[in-house]
Formats: sequence, C-alpha cells, structure tokens
Amino acid sequence: MGEIKLQRSYQLVPPSWKPGNDGQRADYRMLKEGEPATIELAVLLENIVSHGLSFERSESRLEENVQKLQDWKQEARERTTNAQAKAREFLEQTLGRTKKGQRNQDGFDLACQCRDLGLTESETADILQEYQRGAPKGPDNKGEEYTSSAAMASVEQAFSRAPREPPRSAEARAGRKQSPGQKAQTAKRKGSDERAKIEIINPDSCNVTELLEISKRWLHIEEDYAILGPACVALANFCPGDPDIIGIIGPSGSSKTEIVRSFGERQNQYVYPLSSITPRTLISGHKEGKDLVPRLEKRLLAIKDLTTTLSKNEDDRAQIFAQFRELTDGYIQMEFGIGPPKEYHDIHSSILFASTNAIERYYSLHATMGQRMIFLRPRGDPQKARERAAENRNKLPQMREELHSAIMRFIRDRLAEIDQVGLPGIPEDRESSLGKMCDFLAIARTHIHHNIEGEIDEIPEPEYPTRLMNAISRLMQIHALVFGRETTDSKDLAFATRIVQDNIPTIRWQVLAAMGQDPQPTAEVGKAARMPTGPAKRILEELVALKLVHKTLRSEKEEGQDKRADSYELTPETQMMVRKLSESLEWVDKRKTDN
Repeated sequence: MGEIKLQRSYQLVPPSWKPGNDGQRADYRMLKEGEPATIELAVLLENIVSHGLSFERSESRLEENVQKLQDWKQEARERTTNAQAKAREFLEQTLGRTKKGQRNQDGFDLACQCRDLGLTESETADILQEYQRGAPKGPDNKGEEYTSSAAMASVEQAFSRAPREPPRSAEARAGRKQSPGQKAQTAKRKGSDERAKIEIINPDSCNVTELLEISKRWLHIEEDYAILGPACVALANFCPGDPDIIGIIGPSGSSKTEIVRSFGERQNQYVYPLSSITPRTLISGHKEGKDLVPRLEKRLLAIKDLTTTLSKNEDDRAQIFAQFRELTDGYIQMEFGIGPPKEYHDIHSSILFASTNAIERYYSLHATMGQRMIFLRPRGDPQKARERAAENRNKLPQMREELHSAIMRFIRDRLAEIDQVGLPGIPEDRESSLGKMCDFLAIARTHIHHNIEGEIDEIPEPEYPTRLMNAISRLMQIHALVFGRETTDSKDLAFATRIVQDNIPTIRWQVLAAMGQDPQPTAEVGKAARMPTGPAKRILEELVALKLVHKTLRSEKEEGQDKRADSYELTPETQMMVRKLSESLEWVDKRKTDN
C-alpha cells in the first residue's frame, strides 16, 4: 500500500485499498486510465525543490527518509518477486491435485492464496488463466466445463474480500514470538474472521427439482418431504417472525444426520453447525469465555445429534432446554454467582436438530419448550436405506460436497426471491383450515403427568396455538414459494397438514388412527394399534382427560351393549381431524409431490 502525505492529509494511490464498514475490500482506482510515471524518489524531491518548494525538516532528516523509502522500495520488489514465485508454487500444487469436480473450489482457493501473498488482481488473473488452461478438461459429473469466465469469477470473488495474513513457513512461525500487543491483535482478528465466515457459493442456480434430484442420488429419500421440510425450515429462519426449534426425528441410520450435515459442517453465512451441546455452549460461565450466542449473528443453529444431549442428567437437560426457549424468545441471560450476569438481546436464530424418537420421553423438554418445538418425521424403508448407505461407503466426501453445494445454492436463490417478491399469500379458507388443525394439535400434544403408580395426577392447561399457527403457516408459505406459486394451494396445505400430524406424540397417534367410529373396549383398541392392553389403556385415559375421546363405563351401558368392559370412542370433532390428518399421510405415500 503506497501513500503520499500532502497538506496534513494522506493521498492514497492505486493499488491501495482499505476495508469498508461491511468488511468488504474497497480499492482505490485512477480517475484516468494509463500507467503512472516511474521516477526515483530522490529525483522527485530534487524536482520539487527546484520549483521553489521548501520543507520544514532539516535536509539531513529528509535525505535519511529518502534512503529509508528507497530501501523499502527494494524490499517491496524482493517481496513481489518472492510472492510471484510462491504463487507459481501454489499453482503447480493445485494443478497436481485438482479433479474435475473440484476445479471451481480449487481455483477460488488459489485466487485467495495469490491475493494473500500480495499479488494484484491482474497478476492473480494471469495465474488463474494458466490454472484454467492446465486443469483437467471435459465436463464434470454435472455436465459442466471449467471455463475462463469461471476462473475470472473466482478472482473477482477473492478480491471482493480483505486478504488474510500471508502463509509463512514452519521455520518462520517457530522463530517468531508475538508481543502482548500482537497477541491481542491476533485474537481480535481471529474473532473477526470467525464472525465473518462467508462461504463462496457456486454461482450456478439450484431449483427444487435439482435439489431433490441430487438428494435422491445420494440418500434414500422415500418422500420429498424429507428434504423439503428441513429446507423450508432453513429459509424460515431468514423470514419475518419468531425463531423456531425444529427437530428431524427418525431412527438411527435414517439419513436425518446427513440432512442436517448438508447445511454445513463449518459455519457459513446461513448456518452455525454444532455436533452436540452442553449447558455452557451458548453462554460460558467464565467472564472472558467465548459465548456462542453473539456469534450466531441471526444464522440457523444446526445440531446434528441432540440424542447425546438427552442422555445427560436431568439438571443439564433442563438447563439446555431453558436456554433454547430463551434463545428463540430473542433474549437470554445467565448468572453464575460471581460478577455481573451475561445477557444478550435481539437474537434471531432458529434451531434445527436431528434426534431419535427417544426425545418424546423427556417431560422436561415438553414442559419447557411448549409450542416452540416442532418435529418433522420423514418416513423411509430401512432396507433401502441400508443398501444406499453401502453404495456410498467409499464416496462420502463427494456425497457431502454435492449435497452441501446444492442446499447452499438453493437457499441463496430462494432468499433472493423472498427479498424480491416476499412470501406467497394464504387464502382465507386455507388459513381457517390450518387454524383448526393447530387448535387440535395444541390439545393433542399436551403432556400429561402420571404419578409413580401410573395414575394421572396433573392435566396441564393446553397451550394456545398462536405460535404453532404462525410457525406452520410460514413453512406452508415457503413451500409454495419453493414451487413458484403466488398463493398457497391444496398441495401446500397438505404439506402443512403433514407437519401437524408429525407433532402428535407417536403413541397417541397410533391409538387415534387405530380407533374406528364405533365404541371399542381397550383390548380391541390395543390390538388394532399393535400394542399391549396396558399401554393402550394409559393412552386412552390421557385422550379422555384431553376430551378427545369419550369413555363409557360398563356400568353406564344400556341393555344389549357389552357390559364386560369400559369402551372408548373418538369424539365427532376428533374423528373429523383424524380423517383429515390421515389423508396427509396418504398424500405423501402416493408421492403426490410432483407439484
């Protein structure tokens, strides 16, 4: 960076640059094109003096400074020569390892290395042109060639950001110790870099058809809902409305972890991924600890396995779930007994996690999270999932790279659409229909506590469905946008209906779906639901307490009725809702997802 100081101000000349307020690189450019004149500093100063200009400082000091500048110029020339040699070394290394499917990413990495070494954008473009000519020829697995324009796009992307510290040799790193001030600056820079993790996304577009095609190429996807649900959740995080806590629930090996993983194994502009979480992950107990909350920066928090959290002790579990609740409320505060409390405001980060169905067993979760928690339960075929996993056993890096690239391109493109046209509208009749289903869901998933003897000892008041309705209707709108609709239609309502059905506790739905229109004794219900009589009776009593099922005592039965046992039947309202929710499963089973 070169500069001249005139009249108490610095005059910057190309190729100078500075970081802008948004962290992006801003370059100074000449108003008139053309190569600047080359002149030695000593000659320049002689010419200035010959025109009658004088300097306040002594001549000896001026000569001393001129000599320093001349020395710096020589050092700069040497650095440039070394940088160009190092850049060519990077070029040879990259050409030696790149493959067809990696040409774009390797080209971008090479452009960043050249930029970090101090090469100009023009010099870097020359290196990238040489890389493009030497890279493997022919289309990649997507049928795409690596062109000169793609290489130049990598250069442009690389120079849109400030350079990092140039790479140094191991010997230089070992022989150089940082002063306390340098250490502080390094820590500050690392913190800034961590907050500014911007992933360069392939410029190619990705619509819903391509996203589903790539996902099904690698994963066993029995229904499109398995991909569309999580994708809509990710988009919802960046739309107006409260953050949500969404879980992909399924057996081990059902691809739920790979789906969460596809959003990124490292943080990017859309997602902050975690493998697991502890009570000290979001906010640490140390005064100078690095808290996660301020680093989320309104991104989706993706936890690839919440099952390990469920195995923690009750206190830890309850604390984690309480933090989830506060996080989605937009404000979180914790006190640790010493020092001032830690608190953060204006948070807007939804949570997406994967878990097995064991999550339903934890009362503390349901009591704490309430309607903030929404489940997605994709169906699948265990045998086909096993066969697909065997096919991918030696291709996991390629699989994960392609899945991640597809979802990142898909999110980028859909967010651009949302910014441009907003979310589709919801006709009044569909909003009313979804509202009634959310009313039913709020009651049907209310947790009922049993005492040690198995008897109901508490019936909490059902939650209001306001937040449920807002969350599910927003997902319905995004589903419509994904398929290019201006308003939601019956297919989008079917998608929302499926979400409602997924959030009725599994064992309750098993009983509700097994019951016919006529009164039935416990044994018949248990047989139809494929469960022992004891658990069936427990669930039936819960449904009676929630007023979703009517119970007729055998002593209340009339002549001609079987008085050997109590009987149960769905209320008319429950019958209607169970029928409607069952239709949503049929809609998915028949694969009516071509839209």
